[in-house]
Amino acid sequence: MIYKYNDFILESQFNLLIDEIFLLTESERWIDDNTVEWIIDNPTKLEKIKGKLKDILSKLPKEKIKKYFYKLVNALKALPYKKRKKLLFTYSLVFLSFAPLNDLIPTNSNKELLEIRQQITEELKEEIEEVIIKSSFDDAQKNVKESEGGYSDDKDDPGNYVNTLYGDRLIGTNYGISAPILADHMGTLPTKDDMINLTYKTALEIYKNQYWGPQNLDEFKTQVIANIIYDGCVNQGISGTKSVLRKVYNNNGIEIKDNENPLSIDFIKEANALDQEVLFDDVKAGRETRYRSAKQGFKKYGKGWLNRLDTFVFPKEEIVEVGKEDSVQVKKPLIKIPDFLTKK
Repeated sequence: MIYKYNDFILESQFNLLIDEIFLLTESERWIDDNTVEWIIDNPTKLEKIKGKLKDILSKLPKEKIKKYFYKLVNALKALPYKKRKKLLFTYSLVFLSFAPLNDLIPTNSNKELLEIRQQITEELKEEIEEVIIKSSFDDAQKNVKESEGGYSDDKDDPGNYVNTLYGDRLIGTNYGISAPILADHMGTLPTKDDMINLTYKTALEIYKNQYWGPQNLDEFKTQVIANIIYDGCVNQGISGTKSVLRKVYNNNGIEIKDNENPLSIDFIKEANALDQEVLFDDVKAGRETRYRSAKQGFKKYGKGWLNRLDTFVFPKEEIVEVGKEDSVQVKKPLIKIPDFLTKK
């Protein structure tokens, strides 16, 4: 007997939700004289029910989550196997955001639930690859912001000039945005005042739209590698950084021609499969070699360039819990798939 009114309401809402799931399966598609297929592939209705289920579970105490999961399992037993399995998988993912997988489906469960468990683990691994293993622009920009100051009109820096019909014009740089890049962003020749008055918000837009996004840098699975490549694009130029990467790739068994883009998604996928610490070290060494090859500039700026490069260090591995117990563990800077996700 239910003594608490709130419990009664939640119980009633959950029972109505089960009814909605059954109503969803009652639509039919005629296949032939002997076959009628139940239709449950209505994304809108499925998502609506998932939203309601999430709302109910958010109001339940943790100790009752498992109880309601098995209420759902028992209710769906009346459905044909394939339909039942599909619905169980769909709604198990909702329960998983409120309870550990081992609590919901222990390894000693029946065969059908173990199949659902395996589906869930495969789904989670795909989500990790698609979502978690992405590099962050905001993280990479922190390094650039620390290295790039405010306005500068250094006459010896070629990045401070724009070409005009009457020769080069000294515009300066601001927040690391060079004069040619600002001209490209504005679509016209900027003035010195345009550069001086450049806001950091606009600088961020330029960095995202001209450096980070077009170079597919979020596709690198290791943040520090994305960081050092992004910084190279900003400080040594996109073309120069691509030249560094081509040499690094070829030295690590990735064949790439001079006219191919090392920052294409396909090449980045190959780079992600390399030993990440070796890749990082080679990129760092390649950037240093390129700095030193700029003999004239290196005399004046070399010390600062190398100090900037030295701020990039491949971190020691650190395992950080993400979410609840038995959910996903992220190993910084790499991703670690825990045993419960890989064992069948």
